[in-house]
Amino acid sequence: YSISHRQQDEAGKQWYQRRVRVIETDAPWCGIRNTHAGSKYVSPSRWESKKKERWVEGCVVKDRCEPCQIAQVLEVMAGVRGEDPEHLAETMFQNTLKLFFPNHSS
Repeated sequence: YSISHRQQDEAGKQWYQRRVRVIETDAPWCGIRNTHAGSKYVSPSRWESKKKERWVEGCVVKDRCEPCQIAQVLEVMAGVRGEDPEHLAETMFQNTLKLFFPNHSS
């Protein structure tokens, strides 16, 4: 699933929540831009971005997906599905526990 393509919004609605276990950014490049279909679901960035030539500690590189931006991917997934991001995050966490730690009780 790519957050940059409108036609994939419909595909995103078809996921079975119980099977979604992992999400990722399009790292290292392709940050969520205003022109991407899912951008309307993303909260304003919590991190200042700088061009790579001007990068300083504490900032992210402009137009590069950083691991700290995984929350934005979750927001897009939840938005496309019309779900609460916190609920989707908890479901994915529980799915991950079931997959990697089947004897874990939560």
